[in-house]
Amino acid sequence: EISKALFVALETTLSLAFPKLNFSETTPLGVAIAIHTVPTSSLPSPFVGPAIPVVAIVVPIFNEESCLPELIRRLVDLRDSNQREFEFRAILVDDGSTDGMGDLVESQAQSTPEIRLVRHKTNYGRGRAIRTGFEHALGRFVICLDSDLSYDPGHILTLLNPMERD
Repeated sequence: EISKALFVALETTLSLAFPKLNFSETTPLGVAIAIHTVPTSSLPSPFVGPAIPVVAIVVPIFNEESCLPELIRRLVDLRDSNQREFEFRAILVDDGSTDGMGDLVESQAQSTPEIRLVRHKTNYGRGRAIRTGFEHALGRFVICLDSDLSYDPGHILTLLNPMERD
């Protein structure tokens, strides 16, 4: 179940990091979500390949090596279960971790091109990690997730349903 309190916390964090974002979208479940629309024509692609990703998933991470295998598995499941015309790219932002987590993501990214690692040399905090992820994101929609899976990546397709109509 998606918790309204978690989305309110996400909205608060993102509104501090990005004061100009619009948080008026609502899911069919009745909770506010933060979706940032990016004008793709004005941004260079940070990904190699001919296709422009439609949905970018930003995941700030700090010393969460134990959560990463399950997070990556669920992101791959999301990619594999996608029956629509969406392409997904996950930008995992290592915010100065010291637990070897960045190396784990880097090795996974070699076999999963939809996953990209961006590293901070030191810990700047969650807000800065989210901003870094947004700076590297390219796609029509940018969605922020927590690495501890408090938001299930499986809900992303549900969140995008109302956006498909636009």
